[in-house]
Amino acid sequence: MTRGSNAQEEAICRCSSLYFHITERGITEKFHNRHRRLLREERMDVRYNDDCIFTPNVTVFKTDTPQPELMPESDWYTVDVVTCAAPNLREQPSNAMNPGSGKKPVRLSERKLLELHIKRMRRILGIAKQEQEEVLILGAFGCGAFCNSPKVVAEAMAEAVKEFAYDFTAIEFAVYCSPGDTRNYDEFQRRLGT
Repeated sequence: MTRGSNAQEEAICRCSSLYFHITERGITEKFHNRHRRLLREERMDVRYNDDCIFTPNVTVFKTDTPQPELMPESDWYTVDVVTCAAPNLREQPSNAMNPGSGKKPVRLSERKLLELHIKRMRRILGIAKQEQEEVLILGAFGCGAFCNSPKVVAEAMAEAVKEFAYDFTAIEFAVYCSPGDTRNYDEFQRRLGT
């Protein structure tokens, strides 16, 4: 977020109070520093784990534009956010955006990756259900900078969502793609579109 990355997660942080919530001292120690320590001690690899942060009452106060602008206070609204890391499948996991992720890439079969994504998606959906959320907006979990297969992620989401279909009023998929590369959108549309 603070190093210039432009993924959906960073866009949410730029337009809302989410970044301030997830970097509070207690959360930094219990979540972020703990995970950095596990990576450094090689007790966790860049698949990361199923840990999540549930952040209620995140205030959205800026526009979602290339240069976010402060909205009139009467247009501000609140959302609840579940934060969870997708597996980092880059050939070189560590970079300027993820400096502590190490140099060892993870190799997973498509089946193992699918199982991991189903498990992680069930965790996210389970938290949303427990918190009595009504509407979910899900992104293309890890299909950008972390190089996860959109085919596998869309299939995992379709599988996990089946189990929770009646727990929410709506589940929307916000899958960004650039005009020149629609692979993520196309795969999600094929697997999850109506």
